[in-house]
Amino acid sequence: MVKCSECGFLAFRAKGNLEFVEAEDFIRSGYQIPTSLVHPMPFCFVRKLDFRTTYGWNPRSMGIGDTEIFPVIVEERECDGFTPWQQGFSPKEHREMLDEQRRLRLEANIRQMAWDREDKRDAEMRHREDERDTKLVKLQESLHWRELLVLGGGVTVALLSGSIAAAIVEGAVSRGWEPSWWPF
Repeated sequence: MVKCSECGFLAFRAKGNLEFVEAEDFIRSGYQIPTSLVHPMPFCFVRKLDFRTTYGWNPRSMGIGDTEIFPVIVEERECDGFTPWQQGFSPKEHREMLDEQRRLRLEANIRQMAWDREDKRDAEMRHREDERDTKLVKLQESLHWRELLVLGGGVTVALLSGSIAAAIVEGAVSRGWEPSWWPF
Protein backbone atom coordinates (compact mmCIF):
# COMPACT_ATOMS: atom_id res chain seq x y z
CA MET A 1 0.00 0.00 0.00
CA VAL A 2 1.27 3.45 -0.90
CA LYS A 3 0.32 7.04 -0.32
CA CYS A 4 0.08 9.82 -2.89
CA SER A 5 1.86 12.10 -0.42
CA GLU A 6 4.98 9.92 -0.77
CA CYS A 7 4.83 9.66 -4.57
CA GLY A 8 6.97 11.66 -6.98
CA PHE A 9 4.05 11.96 -9.39
CA LEU A 10 1.83 14.01 -7.03
CA ALA A 11 1.61 17.38 -8.75
CA PHE A 12 -0.18 20.70 -8.81
CA ARG A 13 -0.69 23.12 -11.68
CA ALA A 14 1.32 26.32 -11.51
CA LYS A 15 -0.69 29.52 -11.81
CA GLY A 16 0.05 31.40 -14.98
CA ASN A 17 1.52 28.69 -17.25
CA LEU A 18 -0.40 25.66 -15.85
CA GLU A 19 2.72 23.47 -15.87
CA PHE A 20 2.81 20.53 -13.52
CA VAL A 21 4.97 21.34 -10.50
CA GLU A 22 6.22 19.32 -7.58
CA ALA A 23 4.03 19.09 -4.50
CA GLU A 24 6.33 20.63 -1.94
CA ASP A 25 7.09 19.03 1.42
CA PHE A 26 4.83 21.45 3.34
CA ILE A 27 1.86 20.45 1.12
CA ARG A 28 2.61 16.73 1.60
CA SER A 29 2.80 17.31 5.37
CA GLY A 30 -0.64 18.87 5.55
CA TYR A 31 0.19 22.55 5.80
CA GLN A 32 -1.47 25.23 3.73
CA ILE A 33 -1.36 25.03 -0.05
CA PRO A 34 0.22 28.21 -1.48
CA THR A 35 -2.74 29.18 -3.68
CA SER A 36 -0.86 32.26 -4.88
CA LEU A 37 1.54 29.90 -6.70
CA VAL A 38 -0.54 26.80 -7.57
CA HIS A 39 -4.15 25.85 -8.18
CA PRO A 40 -5.39 23.87 -5.17
CA MET A 41 -6.24 20.75 -7.21
CA PRO A 42 -3.86 17.78 -6.90
CA PHE A 43 -3.04 15.75 -10.00
CA CYS A 44 -1.50 12.36 -10.61
CA PHE A 45 1.11 13.03 -13.29
CA VAL A 46 0.85 9.46 -14.64
CA ARG A 47 -2.98 9.48 -14.46
CA LYS A 48 -3.34 6.53 -12.13
CA LEU A 49 -5.89 8.46 -10.09
CA ASP A 50 -8.21 11.27 -11.14
CA PHE A 51 -8.80 13.24 -7.96
CA ARG A 52 -11.63 15.26 -9.51
CA THR A 53 -13.84 12.34 -10.50
CA THR A 54 -12.83 10.04 -7.64
CA TYR A 55 -13.63 12.59 -4.94
CA GLY A 56 -16.22 14.65 -6.81
CA TRP A 57 -14.22 17.87 -6.76
CA ASN A 58 -15.40 20.54 -9.15
CA PRO A 59 -12.41 21.70 -11.20
CA ARG A 60 -14.15 24.96 -12.17
CA SER A 61 -14.65 26.20 -8.65
CA MET A 62 -11.12 25.35 -7.52
CA GLY A 63 -12.60 25.70 -4.09
CA ILE A 64 -10.86 22.71 -2.54
CA GLY A 65 -9.57 23.42 0.89
CA ASP A 66 -6.40 22.16 2.49
CA THR A 67 -8.47 20.14 4.91
CA GLU A 68 -10.07 18.24 2.02
CA ILE A 69 -6.83 17.50 0.13
CA PHE A 70 -4.57 16.26 2.92
CA PRO A 71 -6.70 13.24 3.99
CA VAL A 72 -6.95 12.20 0.34
CA ILE A 73 -3.22 12.33 -0.42
CA VAL A 74 -2.23 10.44 2.76
CA GLU A 75 -4.83 7.71 2.21
CA GLU A 76 -3.22 4.30 1.61
CA ARG A 77 -4.10 2.71 -1.72
CA GLU A 78 -2.91 0.21 -4.33
CA CYS A 79 -1.06 1.91 -7.18
CA ASP A 80 1.18 0.38 -9.82
CA GLY A 81 2.44 3.81 -10.89
CA PHE A 82 3.98 4.75 -7.54
CA THR A 83 7.53 6.08 -7.53
CA PRO A 84 9.19 7.41 -4.38
CA TRP A 85 9.28 11.19 -4.16
CA GLN A 86 12.67 12.89 -4.27
CA GLN A 87 12.52 16.46 -3.13
CA GLY A 88 13.50 19.02 -5.74
CA PHE A 89 12.42 16.97 -8.75
CA SER A 90 9.32 17.77 -10.75
CA PRO A 91 6.90 15.00 -11.75
CA LYS A 92 8.36 15.18 -15.25
CA GLU A 93 11.85 14.64 -13.87
CA HIS A 94 10.61 11.67 -11.84
CA ARG A 95 9.23 10.23 -15.10
CA GLU A 96 12.56 10.87 -16.85
CA MET A 97 14.41 9.10 -14.02
CA LEU A 98 12.16 6.04 -14.41
CA ASP A 99 12.58 6.12 -18.19
CA GLU A 100 16.37 6.31 -17.75
CA GLN A 101 16.30 3.36 -15.33
CA ARG A 102 14.21 1.34 -17.81
CA ARG A 103 16.58 2.29 -20.63
CA LEU A 104 19.62 1.24 -18.59
CA ARG A 105 17.95 -2.07 -17.64
CA LEU A 106 17.05 -2.69 -21.29
CA GLU A 107 20.61 -1.92 -22.41
CA ALA A 108 21.99 -4.22 -19.70
CA ASN A 109 19.60 -6.99 -20.82
CA ILE A 110 20.59 -6.51 -24.47
CA ARG A 111 24.27 -6.51 -23.52
CA GLN A 112 23.79 -9.67 -21.44
CA MET A 113 21.92 -11.38 -24.28
CA ALA A 114 24.76 -10.49 -26.68
CA TRP A 115 27.34 -11.84 -24.23
CA ASP A 116 25.30 -15.03 -23.75
CA ARG A 117 24.99 -15.43 -27.51
CA GLU A 118 28.77 -14.94 -27.93
CA ASP A 119 29.47 -17.41 -25.10
CA LYS A 120 27.18 -19.96 -26.75
CA ARG A 121 28.84 -19.41 -30.13
CA ASP A 122 32.30 -19.77 -28.57
CA ALA A 123 31.26 -22.96 -26.78
CA GLU A 124 29.91 -24.39 -30.04
CA MET A 125 33.16 -23.49 -31.83
CA ARG A 126 35.22 -25.13 -29.07
CA HIS A 127 32.99 -28.21 -29.30
CA ARG A 128 33.47 -28.40 -33.08
CA GLU A 129 37.22 -27.93 -32.69
CA ASP A 130 37.32 -30.67 -30.03
CA GLU A 131 35.36 -33.01 -32.31
CA ARG A 132 37.71 -32.22 -35.21
CA ASP A 133 40.75 -32.81 -33.00
CA THR A 134 39.28 -36.08 -31.74
CA LYS A 135 38.63 -37.26 -35.30
CA LEU A 136 42.16 -36.28 -36.31
CA VAL A 137 43.66 -38.21 -33.37
CA LYS A 138 41.53 -41.26 -34.23
CA LEU A 139 42.61 -41.03 -37.87
CA GLN A 140 46.27 -40.77 -36.85
CA GLU A 141 45.88 -43.76 -34.52
CA SER A 142 44.17 -45.70 -37.31
CA LEU A 143 47.00 -44.88 -39.74
CA HIS A 144 49.58 -45.79 -37.09
CA TRP A 145 47.96 -49.19 -36.56
CA ARG A 146 47.85 -49.77 -40.31
CA GLU A 147 51.54 -48.96 -40.58
CA LEU A 148 52.29 -51.34 -37.72
CA LEU A 149 50.23 -54.09 -39.32
CA VAL A 150 51.88 -53.64 -42.72
CA LEU A 151 55.36 -53.50 -41.19
CA GLY A 152 54.63 -56.43 -38.90
CA GLY A 153 53.16 -58.39 -41.79
CA GLY A 154 56.17 -57.62 -43.97
CA VAL A 155 58.59 -58.71 -41.23
CA THR A 156 56.55 -61.84 -40.63
CA VAL A 157 56.52 -62.68 -44.34
CA ALA A 158 60.24 -62.02 -44.56
CA LEU A 159 60.96 -64.21 -41.55
CA LEU A 160 58.64 -66.94 -42.74
CA SER A 161 60.07 -66.88 -46.24
CA GLY A 162 63.59 -67.01 -44.76
CA SER A 163 62.59 -69.91 -42.56
CA ILE A 164 60.95 -71.70 -45.46
CA ALA A 165 64.01 -71.20 -47.65
CA ALA A 166 66.26 -72.41 -44.85
CA ALA A 167 64.07 -75.48 -44.37
CA ILE A 168 64.19 -76.26 -48.08
CA VAL A 169 67.96 -75.91 -48.21
CA GLU A 170 68.34 -77.99 -45.04
CA GLY A 171 66.16 -80.71 -46.47
CA ALA A 172 68.09 -80.75 -49.70
CA VAL A 173 71.43 -80.84 -47.90
CA SER A 174 70.27 -83.61 -45.59
CA ARG A 175 69.37 -85.70 -48.69
CA GLY A 176 72.78 -85.26 -50.08
CA TRP A 177 72.49 -82.26 -52.27
CA GLU A 178 75.55 -80.19 -52.33
CA PRO A 179 75.68 -77.02 -54.34
CA SER A 180 78.60 -76.54 -56.68
CA TRP A 181 79.43 -73.22 -55.27
CA TRP A 182 79.66 -74.64 -51.73
CA PRO A 183 83.29 -74.22 -50.74
CA PHE A 184 83.51 -76.88 -48.12
